[in-house]
Amino acid sequence: MNASTSDITRAAPLFLKGVRIADGGPLGSSYVRWRMWQHDGADSETDHQFYRWKMWCDEFPELRRQGIQDHILSFMALVDEKASVLVRHGIRLDTTLLLRCAQNHDLPEPHLKRDVAATKKTDPDDLLEYRTFIELMRDGDPVRWAELEEVYLLQLARKNPECFPPDARQKMQGILEQYPGESWLFPALELLDYLYSAYEGTYERGVTIMLPCVAARHVPRLDRIAAEFKPFGEHIWNGELRSFFAEAAASFKGDTSGPGSRQLHLFETE
Repeated sequence: MNASTSDITRAAPLFLKGVRIADGGPLGSSYVRWRMWQHDGADSETDHQFYRWKMWCDEFPELRRQGIQDHILSFMALVDEKASVLVRHGIRLDTTLLLRCAQNHDLPEPHLKRDVAATKKTDPDDLLEYRTFIELMRDGDPVRWAELEEVYLLQLARKNPECFPPDARQKMQGILEQYPGESWLFPALELLDYLYSAYEGTYERGVTIMLPCVAARHVPRLDRIAAEFKPFGEHIWNGELRSFFAEAAASFKGDTSGPGSRQLHLFETE
């Protein structure tokens, strides 16, 4: 994808809850479409019992509190868009599986009333969320449950954490064999979604440190996926899009584990 601002044609700026949506820059209309699904953001501590990017919101109150519905809807739009790009280039993908995983992948979080930051999340955290998903979704229909479990485990198949039950680990191995492209693409798009959120934080909310910090953490991961799953590198993580985020990452001098005062000091003074 080599999106540009020329992708966007509109007579007047778009606003959500009084905030002007950034034009997307190198992300182009892809960002605008992603952002338009983020219309239910929390404006106060009481709007949602929990929200994403909590460490960042605590450090920078000007950031929009992103609710779980915001994330799921916009992420589904991103998955649909990018999977469609690859399909148009002749890549065989089960787009229904990808979209269903996007719909279900964070379902346990509102029930656990938490969102663990990517920098802090551990394999036991994943296991707790998996067990919560089982409690929420398992019913008397074994065929339906087997299908839903596969949908959920797609996001974890490349990790296949050792703490998971043996049967779940076997199912994740089966997913790798049956859906190799999907098992690369889904985590890649999760990382890209983080970068879109960081773009919003920097270009709509003025938190200039956010995009460099998040990009410094995730650009190397996206590069590794692009090397393993060539279609992603050729048709999505390429050209202007990758260069933009890589340049942001290169500008960062702090600690990528979170928005602490120490890393902000390092960024501003070195």
